[in-house]
Amino acid sequence: MAGNQRTQVSTSGGNKESMKLLVAVDFGTTFSGVAYVQTKQHQKQEIIQWWGEGVEGGEKAPTILKYPDGSVPGLGPYQWGFQVDMDDDEGGTRYEWFKLGLYPNLGESDLVKRYPPKTPQVSEVECEKMVVDYLTSIRENFDRHLQRLYRAPIWSSTPKEYIITVPAVWPEKSKDMTRACAEKAGMGRKNKIQIFAEPEAAGIYALDSMKNIDLNVNDTFVLCDAGGGTVDLISYTVKSLTPAPHIKEAAPGSGSLCGSSFLNRIFAEYLDAKFKDLPAFDQGLKDYAMKEFEGRIKRQFTGAENKSFFIAVRRLPNNPRLGINRERLEITGRDLRKIFDPVIKEIVKLVKAQIQATKTKVKAVLLAGGFGRNGYVCSSLQDEVGIETAVLHIENREIEEFTGEYRIEGATVKESQAIPLQYFARKAVDEGPFEPMLIDVFVYEDPANNGPPLYKTEGVEELVKLKANLDCIPTEKLKRERGDDDREYYGGDFDIEMVLNSASLSFKLVHAGKTYDEEAIEAEFV
Repeated sequence: MAGNQRTQVSTSGGNKESMKLLVAVDFGTTFSGVAYVQTKQHQKQEIIQWWGEGVEGGEKAPTILKYPDGSVPGLGPYQWGFQVDMDDDEGGTRYEWFKLGLYPNLGESDLVKRYPPKTPQVSEVECEKMVVDYLTSIRENFDRHLQRLYRAPIWSSTPKEYIITVPAVWPEKSKDMTRACAEKAGMGRKNKIQIFAEPEAAGIYALDSMKNIDLNVNDTFVLCDAGGGTVDLISYTVKSLTPAPHIKEAAPGSGSLCGSSFLNRIFAEYLDAKFKDLPAFDQGLKDYAMKEFEGRIKRQFTGAENKSFFIAVRRLPNNPRLGINRERLEITGRDLRKIFDPVIKEIVKLVKAQIQATKTKVKAVLLAGGFGRNGYVCSSLQDEVGIETAVLHIENREIEEFTGEYRIEGATVKESQAIPLQYFARKAVDEGPFEPMLIDVFVYEDPANNGPPLYKTEGVEELVKLKANLDCIPTEKLKRERGDDDREYYGGDFDIEMVLNSASLSFKLVHAGKTYDEEAIEAEFV
């Protein structure tokens, strides 16, 4: 299914439809953001930049949690986002990168081995509780934002539908866990929460809103979403551009832990090595230098070796060997290239591997994400990859509901259209209620378009285990018939309806035209 996905965007809303809010949550490894739109005014999107009273924030809040001593995830008080003082490690435990516990199999780069996270590792159970805590704070902050702006009861009663972005490389199990955590965080029922692949959102935005992107129908491009923690890639082919962008996956997603936060760790190591014999360069000066690097130098460096950056180092005497002159520390372009190159090397390797996995000719590599804006990243890819590279500045990403198509067993089905899978059940009346029916669902990549295999062969992978709880169907609704052994049996046909969305699957049990609630089908993603 993943290899044959096609997605297009269509704007929801209209005069006959009741108003609701579509709330998009960009749940990132290092930073997270929220934007929303009214379905009756879809042209006007709002990006949250308020993260609490007295907080000087921006479009993103740090994806950080801190639990005071004696508090544990899911049960006690905690601080989140900008509430966490990054300079204070006392009186509790700080957690970063906890989102990655939803997909512990994400490939580790050489950078992770050399610069491992300093915050404690968490188990899958702890991770889920932390994700619930963080998403709860995101939701509560959004509600307070609405109350602060409008101060009208109508906003508390206006229906909200949440859309959460996830990396393209995440399997169905990780997506399902994300939706389950969002439900526990109060973002609505699990089957109403949409999951959207992060690079797909960026690709659709580029085609729909950026006039300088020279991509036409049948062109294939690689989308590289470079963030603070992860770099996420996937390839798409443009199927149509009007009336709305329509793209089809050209190669499965890939990714690794090699985002821009590793630059901070390499820069910290650089400072430690440079000033190991100068005690006057204390922790206070190091902290200030790190803030200058994060907020200014890292963003502005373009790779030019002849351009230096300067950091104030008050009270330090002149030292030409260390680059200190008039209480200013010089960071040369040559040194910055040495800091950047290990990270960029990993990104280039990922992009080349993605291009190789894409069977059709790749016309362009589009860069998205905060790190994707860096000029040195862009120029390095242009030099190494040898094809056109465009930079995307995803600052006002469209928030829209969408429709799309997939191919299942040779048939094309539309986005959100229920696909009925037919089954038959039979049970002797005197044996009591039906036992749950266990069903395995498999996925098969079919690049040659030969159709699904008749048995499990190479390329076939188990996707999800379903348990259909047939005892939820009232016995009076079932057919009764006498068997050859003169015993009475319940029997009848029923459907399991599978609904495919942009980056999620859901299942429902249907019998005799009646759809039963989501508890009738239990799904365990493998």
